[in-house]
Amino acid sequence: MDSKITLITPSYLPDIERFAILRESIKTFYPNSNHLAIIDYRHLSEFKERFGSENGLTIISSKEILPRALVKQMELRNGFFWKGVERIAWKLWLESNAIRGWKIQQIAKIHALSEISTEIGVFLDSDVFIYRTLSDSNFTKADSTILLESSAQNAEDYSLDIATYVVLKEKLHRVTELKNFIHVGATFKKRTAKNLLTVANARSNGRFEQVFLEQPLPSEYNMLGHIASNYEAYDGYFRSNFDPRSLTIELRHREQLQSTSVTHLLENSQVNQEAVYALLQSNLSIDPATYQTAALNLIRQANN
Repeated sequence: MDSKITLITPSYLPDIERFAILRESIKTFYPNSNHLAIIDYRHLSEFKERFGSENGLTIISSKEILPRALVKQMELRNGFFWKGVERIAWKLWLESNAIRGWKIQQIAKIHALSEISTEIGVFLDSDVFIYRTLSDSNFTKADSTILLESSAQNAEDYSLDIATYVVLKEKLHRVTELKNFIHVGATFKKRTAKNLLTVANARSNGRFEQVFLEQPLPSEYNMLGHIASNYEAYDGYFRSNFDPRSLTIELRHREQLQSTSVTHLLENSQVNQEAVYALLQSNLSIDPATYQTAALNLIRQANN
């Protein structure tokens, strides 16, 4: 049976080996899924050459999904001249207002979700892989979409959620509860992404993407979660009645590497019986070659 859900993954060439592990896990544990990969336009050919023949996978260029004005800005800033300007600005301690790749990926996910062929989308980034069997029922409950929501717990959570209110131009003094929707397997309705774009553009005179880029720590997850909870009043959603963090074993912060290693984490992953995902944060700059064997062994063992 074909899935009624679309998995959404942004990626680029430095993450291609991580993407390969994710693909192997999807083929093993969620083989009937629809998987949409949004690839940096500069690296599209490499991904199509390596993964283009895989069933259930659609690979598109970031240019196909991002607003044209933003694409033009990206092309300018990816050019040789602008890279030189940014390098000089950095040396002079000036703010060059550079477009960050991770922010572009966040914007791409919002636009992709708004245009998928299914009504529900699930975000799985390149630095994630699955290691237990999944089906559409993992993301829905009684015809509702499971919304992974928890309370903000630390300064990072607070700042990510505050950015949502800033982008949407909502009064901060009225905010009494901050939330966290940044969980692996975050699931949202296509409708919610459309509503976010409508609301955000109305509040920014059509400049949503630029306002988003100006924030130090914006979050596409929190913005979508805010629309689902505050604007759509959870209509068609089921709020998770468990801790969404229990779904994932993870290396998210560099301090964790002082007490464990990637291989040790993966080899002892079965201790957490609830977890279905592994997250090895790409910005930790861990070479995927150092954990690829352990990751693939975990996938094979869990499948037996």
